[in-house]
Amino acid sequence: MSNPPLHLLLLLLIPLASCTDANYYWREYTGNIPPDALVGGADINGENVYMGQAYVKNSGLIPVQIKAGVKEVYAPMKGAQKVDRYIKILCGALEDFAWVPTNATNLHLELLNRQVVTGGHEDETGRVVVGRIGFDGGTQIGKINTFPVGKSYFRWVDVHKKEREVTTYDVLVYQKRNE
Repeated sequence: MSNPPLHLLLLLLIPLASCTDANYYWREYTGNIPPDALVGGADINGENVYMGQAYVKNSGLIPVQIKAGVKEVYAPMKGAQKVDRYIKILCGALEDFAWVPTNATNLHLELLNRQVVTGGHEDETGRVVVGRIGFDGGTQIGKINTFPVGKSYFRWVDVHKKEREVTTYDVLVYQKRNE
């Protein structure tokens, strides 16, 4: 077996090296909210909602919305996919994050010189990032597909367990505050 070319190794290492200064992480979620979990907003009842990611078999690792005490989530992937294991919750220092308003057409321009929070990937298409919208009186957390430039829609699962899509939303970015 031969060694891979040096340029291939560098391509694999560069994205990892550029993300090592981020001070956030994905922690296993078992139904209990860790004290350092990041709040993404509140639902219509004023209860906190959190950013999560769930593994959907044969589809990928998909950003989802987590509610305290609820052990299952619904991933916006080819409809609403119910997931009750392989779920993680985003943790870190809330002051190191910001929500940037954008839309499907301008997402790539808004992310220039910013460190977007990768929420996972879709197996056949690429990276997805964490997004949110205000909808029906509450915050909805979901995924933004970054791969079709100019068509980077936000997708989430509504209260009726239906996958929905919009073109205007907020994207989560990491921006370490000066200490």
